[in-house]
Amino acid sequence: MSAFNPEARALRTLDWNADSGSERQLVAAVLADRIDEVRVHASAADAASRLASVGFPLKFADAAAGGAHTLTLRPLLTWSEQTPLTREFVTTGADIEAYGRASGDMNPLHFDDAFAQAAGFRRRIAHGMLFNGWLTRVLGTELPGQGSIISQTRSLFFAPVYPDEVCTVRLSVGYLDTGRGRYLMVAQLFDPEGLHCCIAYTDIVRRAAAR
Repeated sequence: MSAFNPEARALRTLDWNADSGSERQLVAAVLADRIDEVRVHASAADAASRLASVGFPLKFADAAAGGAHTLTLRPLLTWSEQTPLTREFVTTGADIEAYGRASGDMNPLHFDDAFAQAAGFRRRIAHGMLFNGWLTRVLGTELPGQGSIISQTRSLFFAPVYPDEVCTVRLSVGYLDTGRGRYLMVAQLFDPEGLHCCIAYTDIVRRAAAR
């Protein structure tokens, strides 16, 4: 198998007109085509701002001549500066019970199948923070690894995770500055059908252990 070489790959890009496409439509297009970079064009600042609020990392924003506005968003769903990790993620009923007791989040959506079904779900759903907690372990022990300190994290939730279903996680390095030990980690959580449940963007500062 050849070595991973990000320079040999191109970013998947998308041009988007904010005047004719909604935030929901933009997110759907990004997820469906696994887009890395979106160039957003808008005739007014408020239209551009609405699309910036969807939660994907913002590379830059600019106001061009004539009042036009452009944004560059970087979802980074295929790109990685290093070889991505793929892991399985499963949350059990026992995990949900334990998290509910520890956090105090006893929302019946997580504990009562009938209540969850009345709200439109197949059955009770897992707490979203169970994935975030699992992710911190992987970030601190596998990629980037020991010495990793989270400076900021933001999670976008798209679909529920159900107890005992085997989900897949792709963890990639969206940005890397080795000199300063800074990483932008991108964790995508997929359900058994391959649909996005969550994308978590985490800014990491990695400090070498003192010797």
